[in-house]
Order: sequence, then structure tokens, then C-alpha cells
Amino acid sequence: MHQVLAEAPPNFIILYADDLGYADTSVQMTDAEPSTKHDFIRTPGLERLAEIGARFTAAYAPSPTCTASRISIQHGQTTARIQYRNVFDVLSGVQRPDGYDAEVTMAEMLKKAGRNYVTARFGKGCSTMGRFEDAGYGHYR
Repeated sequence: MHQVLAEAPPNFIILYADDLGYADTSVQMTDAEPSTKHDFIRTPGLERLAEIGARFTAAYAPSPTCTASRISIQHGQTTARIQYRNVFDVLSGVQRPDGYDAEVTMAEMLKKAGRNYVTARFGKGCSTMGRFEDAGYGHYR
């Protein structure tokens, strides 16, 4: 099998915000639909990122609750596969008595890629995962 690598690894930033609507920033998310940006809320930092990068406009939250979505995205698995569906999922502890230590996080995947990625995680965490310094992130808050 032949492996093809880009000359330089791409940089990427994932911004995930709970309770942010599709039109709650000043970035127009759908070119043909002006109503997908907010005329009053100003987000100049996001506007700059959208200008120099890419907008992914067809995504959805894996779960209607914040914790389940964050843990799902963190491990690249659906909420059904990761077995966490809502904020205080009492079944998760029964279904996964050993927790999530055996699962690979995004940060761990990037380290294994061997492309010298610097990983950082800021903001709200996933309480079921424990601390982010144990999840492979170089920087966290």
C-alpha cells in the first residue's frame, strides 16, 4: 500500500459551541442564504478564519446534549457507539464500567500521525473522560 502525505501537515481548528444557532455569528454560512448570518452579533475573529480557511456548512451535533456531543466528537464515534447519549447518562457507567481509557482521542490520533502536531484543548470538558492532560493534549485549560 502506497502512502501519500502532503508536504506540510494541514492546520485545523475545531470550534464547538453549545447552543450556537446556525445564524448566530456574522459569518454567512450558506452562500445562497443571507439569513445564515446575524446582522447584530459581530464575530470578526470568526470572519477572519472563514476568509482564510474553509467553512464546513453541513454538519450536525451528534447529540442534542452538550456532554454527549463533546465526547462523541472527541473520539470520532457516534453517541451510540461511544455509549453516551445525554448529560448524566446513567447507562453509560453500566455499559462502560471501565470508562473511556481504551478509546483513542483526537489528540492521541494526531500524535500517532507523526507530523509534529501541537494539540490544545480549551473550554468545557467531558467529565466522563476525566482530565484532558490524560487525553493526549499538549495544552489545555
